[in-house]
Amino acid sequence: PLIAVLSDENALLREICAEALGQLGDKTAVTHLIAALEDEECHVRCAAAAALGKLGDSRSIPALFTVLEDEVSAVRGGAALALGEIGDSGSVELLVKSLRDKDCHVRSSVVKALGLLGDIRAVEPLILTLRDKEGVVRSSAALALGKIGGKRATKPLIQALRDNDGEVRIVAAEA
Repeated sequence: PLIAVLSDENALLREICAEALGQLGDKTAVTHLIAALEDEECHVRCAAAAALGKLGDSRSIPALFTVLEDEVSAVRGGAALALGEIGDSGSVELLVKSLRDKDCHVRSSVVKALGLLGDIRAVEPLILTLRDKEGVVRSSAALALGKIGGKRATKPLIQALRDNDGEVRIVAAEA
């Protein structure tokens, strides 16, 4: 019944149904949620991306790659996080390209996704991201580097202890 409601005229109802389908964990909804990534309403697209991340089905990866170019930054960020949650290491290269997104919240989501993937190939781009102009992105990068580990990240994280943003310093210390 929830899948049927994904085509309801009420956008809020479509959004809530997409969220519910993700929470249920039933992978029969994957193809319908992939279709919902093209909904005219951005909140529905965000909910569909989040639900696909929760379901963790690799069939949604190509569609989520496409959504990384959505016109709405929240949708792009949601797609990035979903890719991180799915955990396919093939996503690393495309996510690294998305580190250049103009929106700092999207960049922060991309960094978090790279941290979730835990792939060593993300270390160098994450080190460079420690120099992002926005503190939220730098703190996310420090956290991701702490999750991935590797000796290569130690010196840049030590340098981040002197960041002018207190949150970045705290996260770098924890990392």
